[in-house]
Amino acid sequence: MADRPSTDGIERFPLQYIAPILLLLLWSVWPLVSGARTLYQRDVLNTHLGMKWAETEALWQGYVPLIDPHRAGGQPLLGNPNALALYPDTLLYLAAPLFWALNAHFWIHFLLAPFAFSWLARELGLGRAGSWAAGVFYALSGYYLSLFVFYNLIVSATLAPAFAAACLRLAAGRRPGLLAIAVAILWAMLLLSGDPLGSLIALGLALAAMTLREGPKIRVFGAVVAAVACGTLLAAPQIVEFLRVLGTSYRGTYGYSGSALTAESWDPRQAIDWLLPFAFGRPDLLGSGGFWGHRFYTDLPPYLLSLYPGLLALALLSASLFARGRVTRWAQTVLLLGLFLALGRFNPLATWIFERTGGLLRFPVRLWILVAIGGSVLTGIGFEKVVAGKETKATRAFWLALAGMALLFASGWLVLSSPAGPAEAFLRRMTPRVFGAADIAGVRERWAGLCAGSLGTLAVLSTGALLARRRPAEGGSCLLVAHAAAQIVFLSPLLASDAVGAYSAPSPALDMVPSSSLVVHGASEGLFAKPGRADQGLPDRRGFWFERRAFHELYPFAGALWGRSYELNVSSEGMDSFLSTAARDAARLATDGERVRLLASWGVDRLLLDRPIDPEAADRVRLLGRLPGFGGSLYVYEIPGATPQVYLAKRVLRAPDPLGALRLLKDPSFDPITSAVVPGSGPPAEGSGGEVHLLERGPENLSAEVTAGSAGLLVVQRAFQPIYRATVDGVPATLRIANLHRFGVDVPAGRHRVDLWVDRRPLRVSLLVSFLGLCGLAVLARRPGPVVEPVRAG
Repeated sequence: MADRPSTDGIERFPLQYIAPILLLLLWSVWPLVSGARTLYQRDVLNTHLGMKWAETEALWQGYVPLIDPHRAGGQPLLGNPNALALYPDTLLYLAAPLFWALNAHFWIHFLLAPFAFSWLARELGLGRAGSWAAGVFYALSGYYLSLFVFYNLIVSATLAPAFAAACLRLAAGRRPGLLAIAVAILWAMLLLSGDPLGSLIALGLALAAMTLREGPKIRVFGAVVAAVACGTLLAAPQIVEFLRVLGTSYRGTYGYSGSALTAESWDPRQAIDWLLPFAFGRPDLLGSGGFWGHRFYTDLPPYLLSLYPGLLALALLSASLFARGRVTRWAQTVLLLGLFLALGRFNPLATWIFERTGGLLRFPVRLWILVAIGGSVLTGIGFEKVVAGKETKATRAFWLALAGMALLFASGWLVLSSPAGPAEAFLRRMTPRVFGAADIAGVRERWAGLCAGSLGTLAVLSTGALLARRRPAEGGSCLLVAHAAAQIVFLSPLLASDAVGAYSAPSPALDMVPSSSLVVHGASEGLFAKPGRADQGLPDRRGFWFERRAFHELYPFAGALWGRSYELNVSSEGMDSFLSTAARDAARLATDGERVRLLASWGVDRLLLDRPIDPEAADRVRLLGRLPGFGGSLYVYEIPGATPQVYLAKRVLRAPDPLGALRLLKDPSFDPITSAVVPGSGPPAEGSGGEVHLLERGPENLSAEVTAGSAGLLVVQRAFQPIYRATVDGVPATLRIANLHRFGVDVPAGRHRVDLWVDRRPLRVSLLVSFLGLCGLAVLARRPGPVVEPVRAG
């Protein structure tokens, strides 16, 4: 890397470089900042909204929630990293409307991202302009903007560069006390971000970057290790609760197959997205114009919706090829390592690595963060060379790259503009077989439009680069503004939003679903799914109609906002109970008649369907109403034979395994009101039953008075979780698995009080550990740091 160019001496740098970019970034997310609109794609509303609402409810009531009572009979909340229950901006939910706080999490990190990455680039030795350019390229890359659907990943992508930068600064011995605190807090926030892999990547990047420092390595690493240790102690509550539920979660019990681990690998054919954003269809549209390239994404929807880096970034990467120095080699190594791992199943060695990580590495394309970080540093280096005002090999490579892309786009536009020609035949081979002539023509016209737009962008970028030859400061600023504007326009589908009001109106189904009910929505999780419907009957092709329909029809993540509790709606990240996931899968594979029998045995008394129930189950349910929906109807059924939320089983059957338990529960002779199934072998245990009076019921506790004529099993219709404890008349009692995924407590004959609650003792201990972390920070803040030479260019 060359010495820092004269652009470092730019006067009024914040006004020329930073202010225009910040205004563009703020403009792009202003609908979210104002509170008028909300993000809606993928996990934003379907997963994270419900979790944040459960946390908010608990915080309003004065406690930190360990259980989400609205999801799948009560699933881990604090122990689920995806919930980010202890992340600092959770406090926003106590002071602001729900949807505003949800979206603020995204746009706050988005506005911080260029500063965080610029700090890293600066610590690596880039100049002020080059560092800021690197931050802009990173924050506006397709990779980063694709994270606007992942509540947890956007945190690690924002904080990882800042953490690495803080470690570098601490290693340099500058203000060691303050920097030790910064490293510890950033590391704790990474651990609280719900992305363990992202945290490890951040740590690896920091350690790798520190090898560029000159000086006493042992003292350098020692200071960072001490700060990281303190940060780990600060995050102890999250770590402890995670470990408490991991063993009985789907991920901890079953894990993932080799094919599941390498799903969402980066297929080299996706490289067309580097030049034509959303070449395989837009993620914010349905039907024609929507995403159609599943076969290029391991037969799945894309995990990262676009990896489009921008035309200026590609040209500057070409210029960086002529840079020299350790920082350049470091960035190139990071980029190539990320690409190597992201290939996943398309790289035999990467496949071998993924299969031997015990599930820690999953979805190879997630490792694209390394490509984004290494590439952004290289673009910053290239930017410095291009705006230095000197004719070099790097600048010639930059201009050759612009000219080459211009020629490519011009040729593409000419070929794609012709209705009949090679483009039509090429697209017919690429697009799905079900595509008709009109669909193929739509793809061709869209690609032609992208080529034309790219040509216009290249013209503007060329003008800025020419200006940079004579006036580096003004030209460099114009280049970044042009790049930012182009990225915001080309990648606007990644920031797709909808009016908040569409999700605030109550569903008409609420009148038929009491708050005391336990609900299953058959269209959620594919529980009662049948082919058909999909996007039929929606007003237009905009993707938010799926979400609007879900809120209108009281899907689980919508009903939770109105105090309704659901069953079998486990989340997809694998941290919910393995038994609850098995129960969901059993419902998916069953017939309607078997499904209703299962739901009755699990205490579900309301069933919502987007179709009429099959005749075989019609005599077991009662239709409460048929409501008009989007392209169909919503059927609200009552299940009269559902068991109470707490009952004493007269007859206890035993099954040697979960499949055996399912066979008993689905058997027409099984009476869910008086019977239960527990693990084991032997004949059924018969009893005389008794009465149960509910004394107290909370989200994480339950108390009941049981009067039993003989010994029996008290069944509680909550998901079995290892963090619960029980007593009978104050004496500790063993919790048993009942009816596949429920709680069971053995109760002797007579009158007894049974208490069930979540054990919070480990949480209290972990809070003391966090206090020790604070004490450790106080000690570190007073220790002198090592004096180390800064990273030197070349």
